Amino acid sequence: MSRINLVLDHKATNKTLKLWAFITQVIERTYLADNHSKILLVKSERGDTVSVITSQNLTRGNRHESAFISTSPEIFANLHAQVNDLITNHSVPLHDLFRERLAAD
Repeated sequence: MSRINLVLDHKATNKTLKLWAFITQVIERTYLADNHSKILLVKSERGDTVSVITSQNLTRGNRHESAFISTSPEIFANLHAQVNDLITNHSVPLHDLFRERLAAD
């Protein structure tokens, strides 16, 4: 089963709305939260995991960036639990807000 969840910083709402048509074509569930982290979690059908944490957020300029990449299942599980907590307890499901608004119109 393939699934993508995207958690965006609520401070980027204007950019998110400009990209909404594209986002809905490629991402199933999108959330807004007080989130400035850049984390990518990938789990293969075989159960292999990759966790990527980076400081890069596509900001222009001459800045040094850093990244951490791990294939540790324990690190993946810990980060996955944190992201799930963020989604479940500290975010707004943007896709549901748009569906409700479209249904009301």
